Amino acid sequence: MLEHPDILVIEDEPVVQELLKKYLESSYNLSIASTLKKANDYLSLKKFDLIILDLNISGESGFNLLKDQKFRKYDIHALNVIVLTSHDDIDSQIEGHTLGVKDYLVKPVKKDLLLSVVEKNLYAKSNIAGSIKLNEVSLDFKASSLFIETKDKIEGIKLSSKQFMIMQCLMKHAGMIMSRSQIIEYINSGSISSCNERTIDVHINHIRKSHKILYDYISTIHGIGYLFQNRNKI
Repeated sequence: MLEHPDILVIEDEPVVQELLKKYLESSYNLSIASTLKKANDYLSLKKFDLIILDLNISGESGFNLLKDQKFRKYDIHALNVIVLTSHDDIDSQIEGHTLGVKDYLVKPVKKDLLLSVVEKNLYAKSNIAGSIKLNEVSLDFKASSLFIETKDKIEGIKLSSKQFMIMQCLMKHAGMIMSRSQIIEYINSGSISSCNERTIDVHINHIRKSHKILYDYISTIHGIGYLFQNRNKI
């Protein structure tokens, strides 16, 4: 499983959400917020590489997010914001650009144009670290944290350096059984102080206890090691 840039989609129309997923999900890690409150919750925890913002969110202007004092501390110029709008309104474009918006896309957006604008904005940046994501679980390299994203909320889980490397190993090799010795070798390759097989078991136990959903993802393969896979999706 590869690392991909993280995009926050702020859009309340299910049809548009599904279309953006179809166009972007194979190359990017998407988080979707259908309200400005949820968008702020995401931004308070996780570092995103790009924001795709609808201008009309449940009757509110998407610009309200950009004007919010809490949002201003995230450094809009580092975030890169692309606006989605149903109306090609010059006054809105002028307002958006004063707030730091990089690009405008008019609905219904064409796939090739969307991909071109997203790539242009992402790869103009030099500090994209990306993350690994499988369904609700994402491992963020920028924040060195594990995130659980459900329909209602996002939760951040702080990991020790060894636990982060263990999760990185398991998620990069999702669907493959990793022996304890393979996990130890992976940790050592990351210049983290070495540990023994018993320590791996202790760390995995701690990771599982940090969120109940992780019990569904991390399976013990007795006598061998561990497997990262969502058993509920099989």
